[in-house]
Amino acid sequence: MTNIQDSAAYTELYFFVTNTREVYDNINVPIIKNLEKHYKKGNYNKDSAFKSIERMIDRANNLYKQWHGHKFDKKIVKALIPEIHDSIYGEIEIGNYLG
Repeated sequence: MTNIQDSAAYTELYFFVTNTREVYDNINVPIIKNLEKHYKKGNYNKDSAFKSIERMIDRANNLYKQWHGHKFDKKIVKALIPEIHDSIYGEIEIGNYLG
């Protein structure tokens, strides 16, 4: 593999974080709501958002370990941050999370 985003581990963690109901409801939603709140107030900060998303992925990674017996490497977590951020930010921008 020349690129970490091409790896099976990257894809597995991405889909676990974005498509697992328990992760979405218990981990992602509170963080997304907080990011949305900052966006609506006009004080959204991308660096802070990246840190929040990293915590979100770390928590999902810990849950993955409970369920499957192993965690993903920190390099995989770091590589996922921009992609997940851009997805969440795009949805916030078009109003899909506003509630």
